[in-house]
Amino acid sequence: MIPATVMTALITKIQNDTSVVLIKYDQNQATYPFGTYRSSSCSVESAYKSIRSSAEKADDPTTIVQTRFEKYQDTYSFNFFDTQSLENARSIAMNVFYWFDFPDNRSFCKELFLIPRLTATVIQDRSTYKDSAWLYQVGFDMRLDYTNEVILEIEKISKIQIEENFGNHTENLEVEV
Repeated sequence: MIPATVMTALITKIQNDTSVVLIKYDQNQATYPFGTYRSSSCSVESAYKSIRSSAEKADDPTTIVQTRFEKYQDTYSFNFFDTQSLENARSIAMNVFYWFDFPDNRSFCKELFLIPRLTATVIQDRSTYKDSAWLYQVGFDMRLDYTNEVILEIEKISKIQIEENFGNHTENLEVEV
């Protein structure tokens, strides 16, 4: 799963650049139009989970640097709502949809270790008629590939100290590794 801090940074940037209000799908919004987002699926590529490397730290031979990669593929559903017109909802959806196409925004995503991939190239009309009124809703799904590099620094064991007790006698043994 993509860390919440990464998604918060992404959503904040989209909101600042597009002026579209985006909230989590389970939050309430009093004014229209607005958009929601939620993770609709998450998968971990197990092949990446097993990629590890270990090496001595360049400036400290008593430390091992271990690197592990984790790759996640989350599909996020973006939905946009308005009570006045379908075009208002579609307009704010298009702003966010095309936000991902700009080179600067793709670079920003790359800085977050995200690669956005459209799952469909259309913005779908998901409007509903309820209580004698239309709730205009349009949306699209976006797959976000996230690669996380986990780096651990582990101190090497250079000596092992063994203490043995034989009745009243204690013997200490130190072994270099």
